[in-house]
Amino acid sequence: MWWEWTSVFVFFALSVPRLEATTPGSITCKDQSGRNVDWFVMYKLPKMQASRENFLTPKGGEFVYVDSNTPKTAQTWALSNQDVFDEDNPVAYTLNPLLRPPQDILYVVYNDQTPPGYNGTRNGHCKGVVLFDSGTGVWLLHSVPRFMESIGNGRYSFPESGRENAQLLMCVTFRSSEMDAIGKHLRMEYANVYASASPRNLLDRHPQMGLLFKESFIRGRGQDLLVQNMTTSGGRRFLSVAKRSILEQDIYSGILTGLVRDDLVVQSWRNGAGDKLPANCSRSYTVTHSDLVKLSLPDRRSITFKTEEDHSKWAVAVDRPVFCIGSMNRMESQLRRGGEAVCVDDSLLAKLFRKSAIVNTGCSLNGGRQTSASTPTPPSGTRRSRSAQPRKRTTRTSTTTTSGTTKPSLRQFLMDVAISTLSQLTNPQERKPASRRSRKPSTTTELPLMVQFRNLLKS
Repeated sequence: MWWEWTSVFVFFALSVPRLEATTPGSITCKDQSGRNVDWFVMYKLPKMQASRENFLTPKGGEFVYVDSNTPKTAQTWALSNQDVFDEDNPVAYTLNPLLRPPQDILYVVYNDQTPPGYNGTRNGHCKGVVLFDSGTGVWLLHSVPRFMESIGNGRYSFPESGRENAQLLMCVTFRSSEMDAIGKHLRMEYANVYASASPRNLLDRHPQMGLLFKESFIRGRGQDLLVQNMTTSGGRRFLSVAKRSILEQDIYSGILTGLVRDDLVVQSWRNGAGDKLPANCSRSYTVTHSDLVKLSLPDRRSITFKTEEDHSKWAVAVDRPVFCIGSMNRMESQLRRGGEAVCVDDSLLAKLFRKSAIVNTGCSLNGGRQTSASTPTPPSGTRRSRSAQPRKRTTRTSTTTTSGTTKPSLRQFLMDVAISTLSQLTNPQERKPASRRSRKPSTTTELPLMVQFRNLLKS
């Protein structure tokens, strides 16, 4: 698999509504018809003015959709005939158990922007819903402020404040064995949990969740990043990444590029206070920002909107078939916040998001030095072509010991360990042909690296 690591943590509030019982394994992500799916992605459209470029004028409730049952050969998004504000849509179907929570389910609702009537704040810049019974559960990651608020009142609602801008929601179905991984992830990023409840037996069986409910977050100077393998109910491998605020790095250029081993194009909200992070062209792998989002639809139709109208956070690899949903914005202020990303090797998602990103400002080579360069906006319906010039890869830094020998810094060594395990992707049959950056996976170095890693921790 293309990931693996070690350590580090998050949070909880408590409000306990009532009743009923679920059948173990009944909590899963639901599609547009209410059927079980392993995962789905919904891209909610912003409220927009009429334009010639778009074949419809979104009112802010429309969304495009893709899920684990969508054919890998699909070339476009599917525009749903449902509305995210109505009670008939995948999110509403999935979260239905929260409308009248049974006593035998665990739920955790976290958001750095809580709905009216809820208190509490934490440093983690992240939003999501976790919902489990003793058999399976869902993790809904999203970018919607003040969602969700209708917990236990019997009625689904989507915040009206979420109408103006585009938003992204991704639901993933997991077995209950992954509950602790999610709990530890939330503890690491210091998620702002404002509503939660659980039967005692689930907390006893899943100690990381138990610690989250006790508001016991991960502490310690050396524990600032957590990278974990997770397997969905359908067997798909995901990678979860959580960072603490003390790790003052851009999660995209400082962490994800090293794990994915590819250039990234990022979409994030950059309308807040403070300075925007520029395109990162000085590292081995570059990070550029999408300027426009163009969602391709069947019959050569499309919907295009500016990044200023898009509150979603996501990243897609330029060459590798990797997509990540994130929670962090590429802003200076976000470096000092906890946050998350969840990535998957999926050729369909990578293809759709790669096609959706229109990049006007990228990176080029200037006398061997990578710099930021601006190119004109491409004509409607086209994407800026990336330079085919070979890159100069920077060498990794190291530190010198008192004995005069050179060894990697601890953080760099940990990153190298993680990178060395990225070799086997989820579906080898879906992998693209070897590109200029691909290297034959090395299995011989994994064991020595892990042995060295354990020895390093002992020293």
